[in-house]
Amino acid sequence: MYLEKLEIQGFKTFVRKTTLTFPQPKTGERRGVAGIVGPNGSGKSNFADALRWVMGEQSLKSLRGKKSEDVIFSGTEKLPRVGMAEVSLFLNNEDRQAPIDFSEVVITRRLYRSGESDYLINNKKVRLQDVTLLLAEASCGQKTYSIIGQGMVDAILMATPLERKAYFDEASGTRPLQLKREEAEHKLRQTEDNLRQGDVLIEEIAPRLRSLTRQVRRLERREEVEKELIELRHHFYGSALFQSQQAMRRSEAELNAAAALRETATKTLQTLEEQFGTLERTVGDGEGYQRLTAEYQRIWDARAAVSENILRLKSQLAASSAAVNQAVSVPALTEVYHALERTVGALLDAVEGQKQLDSVAIQAHSNSLREHLVVFRGHLFGATEDDTENTTFTAELEQFENEATHLAKSLDAAQQQMQQFHEKEREKNKTIFDLERSVRTAREHVSGCVEKEHEHQITLARLSATREALNREIAEELNGATPRPETTLFSEPEQSEMRHRMEGLKRRLAEIGTIDEETAKEYEETKTRFEFLTGEAEDLRKATHDLRRVVRELDETIARQFTESFQRISKDFEKFFTVLFNGGTAKLVAVAVDDPGVSDEGGMDSTGFEASRERTGIDIQVTPPGKRLKHISMLSGGERALTSLALICAIISSNPSPFVVLDEVDAALDEANSVRFAEIIDQLSHRTQFVVITHNRASMHQANILYGITMSDDGASKVLSLKLEDIERTLPETA
Repeated sequence: MYLEKLEIQGFKTFVRKTTLTFPQPKTGERRGVAGIVGPNGSGKSNFADALRWVMGEQSLKSLRGKKSEDVIFSGTEKLPRVGMAEVSLFLNNEDRQAPIDFSEVVITRRLYRSGESDYLINNKKVRLQDVTLLLAEASCGQKTYSIIGQGMVDAILMATPLERKAYFDEASGTRPLQLKREEAEHKLRQTEDNLRQGDVLIEEIAPRLRSLTRQVRRLERREEVEKELIELRHHFYGSALFQSQQAMRRSEAELNAAAALRETATKTLQTLEEQFGTLERTVGDGEGYQRLTAEYQRIWDARAAVSENILRLKSQLAASSAAVNQAVSVPALTEVYHALERTVGALLDAVEGQKQLDSVAIQAHSNSLREHLVVFRGHLFGATEDDTENTTFTAELEQFENEATHLAKSLDAAQQQMQQFHEKEREKNKTIFDLERSVRTAREHVSGCVEKEHEHQITLARLSATREALNREIAEELNGATPRPETTLFSEPEQSEMRHRMEGLKRRLAEIGTIDEETAKEYEETKTRFEFLTGEAEDLRKATHDLRRVVRELDETIARQFTESFQRISKDFEKFFTVLFNGGTAKLVAVAVDDPGVSDEGGMDSTGFEASRERTGIDIQVTPPGKRLKHISMLSGGERALTSLALICAIISSNPSPFVVLDEVDAALDEANSVRFAEIIDQLSHRTQFVVITHNRASMHQANILYGITMSDDGASKVLSLKLEDIERTLPETA
C-alpha cells in the first residue's frame, strides 16, 4: 500500500481544489520521497493538517484550531469564505494491506459550517470508527509516527513513559488489536450496563410474574375444575333430561291409552244405557199387579172378618162350655186352644206375609184347624150337646169355618195368581237387573278409566313441571348450553353421589374465586417479556464471557507482539542513534509506572478485570559520545532532536507504515546532521513512502518530486510541482 494522491478543497488556505500526486514506487527501488517546500506562512503545514484531519483527527489543538469550523476557509478581502471543507486520501491497495476488497481506497471527510460531518470510504458513508480501524489495520494512523509534525519530535522525548508507549504500540502493529480491545471493552461495558439494566427489570418483573403465575395456576386449576364440572353436569343433566323425556313419553303413552280405554268404556256404557232405556219402556205400568193385590187384600179382609167371628164364637162357646160343663178339664181346653191358636196364627202369618203357600199347605192348615175345633168343641160341649145355644154357636161356627175354608181357597187362588205374576215380573226384573248391573259396572269402569286418566294427567303435569324446573336448572348450571344426550340411566344413589360431587366442585370454584381474563393476558405478556429479558440476560452473560475471553486473548497477543517489536525497535534505535551521533549508546527500557487513572485500592475495573495502578511505560536511556549522561532531560536541543529522529527511524524501520509525513522535523539540525538524517531517510525509503515538509537542502536532495507551496495575493495557497528526475535527464543536454 502507498499514497497515490491527496485532494484538498476548502480546507484552511487551500480554498481551491488542489491535488497532490505522489511518485509511485518501482519494483526493487525505493518507494519514493516527496518534498514539500515553500516560504514560511505559505501553508505547507496545512498539508500535514489536511492529511491528519482526513485520517480522523479529532483534536482541534493538533489541527491548530479552536473550533471545528476553523478548518474551513474563512475568506479574505478578495475571496469569500466557503461553506465546506473536503479532503480525500487516495491509497493504492493492490497488495490488500488494508482489509478491504478494493485495489484503491479513497477516504473522504467533509465538514459543513452547519456542523454536519461525513466520513466516506469509496464514496460510501461510514463511521469514524470504521476509518480509524481500517487505517490501524493498514499500519497507519493520524496520532502516531505516520504523521510527525512540528514539535512532535521533541514531544516524543518529553512525553511520559505511558504516553511514549502509544508510539511503540503503533510501531509494534498492536494498534489494531488495541482498537479491537477498546471496542471489545466498550462493548463489554455496554453489555454489562445492559445486563445490569436487564437484571433490574427482571428483579422488578419477577415478583409480579410470580403473583401472576399463582393466579394463572389457580386459573388453570379453575379451568380443570370447570371442565370436570361441565363434564359431570353434561352427564348428570343429559341423563336426567333423557330420563325425563322417557318418563314423559311413557306418561303420554299411558295417558293416551287411558283416554282410549275411557272412550271405549264410554261407548260401551252408552250402548248399555240405550238398551236399559229401551227395556224400561217395555215394562208395564203395574195395574194388573195392583188388581191382584186388591183382590188378595179383599179376600184377606174377608177372611180376617171370618176369623174374628170364629174367635168370637169360640169365645162364646168357651164361655158357654165353662158354664155348662165345669167338669171339662181346663188344662186340656187350654192346650187345645193354644193348638188352635197356633194353627190360625200360622195361617194368618202366611196370609199377612204374603207367603206363597201351595194348596196342599193351606189344606193341611185347614184340616188341622178343623180337627182342633172338633176336639175343642168336644171338650167344650161334650156335657151339653143338646143345648140349643151351643148348637146355634156351633152352626154359626161351622158356617164361618166353611166360609173360612172357601176364603182360604180363594186366598190360595189369589196367591197363585200373584205367584204367577211375580214369576213373570221376576223374569223381566232379572233382565233389567242384569242390564242395570252391567250399566252400573260400565259406569264404574268409565269412572275408573276417568280416574286413571286423571291420574296420568296429574303425573304428566308433575313430569312437565319437573321438566321445566330441570330446564331452568340446566340453563342456570350450563349457562344456556344444551347438555349432550346421555342414554345412561343413573340410579338414585348414583344421582345423589353426582350431585354431591357437583356441589363439591362448585365449592372448590368458590374457594378459587374468579380471575379476570386480563390477568391471563397480562401473565402471557409478562411471561413473554420475562423470558425475553432472561434470554437476553443469558445472551449478555455469554457475550460478557466471550468478550472477556476476547480481551484476554487480545492482551496476550498484544503483549507478545509488543515484546517482539520492542526488542527490534530497541536494537534499531541503538543503531540509528550511533549513526546520527557518530557514536554513543542508546537503550529503550520497559518500566512499570503508576497509572493515575486507577485508585490506590485497585480492585476490579468496569470490565471485570483486575485493576492495577502499574502499567508498562517506555523509558529512554542515552549516552552521547564523550558524555556520561543517562537521562534525556540533560540533553541539549540538538541532541534531543537527533535522539527523537533516531527513535522515529527505529520505529519506522521496525514496522514500516505505508507512508510517513515529516513536517519540518529536521529544522533544528545542522548541516552535517542533516546529511546523516537524509541518508537514513534514503535507507528507509526502500521500506516506506516519505512525504517531507522541509527547508533543508539535504532532505530536498533525497526527494523524487518537489511541491512548492506559495501564497497568492488573495490569501489562498497554490502548489507548484517539479519532478527532479526530469531535471536530471535534461541537465546534461543543457550543459
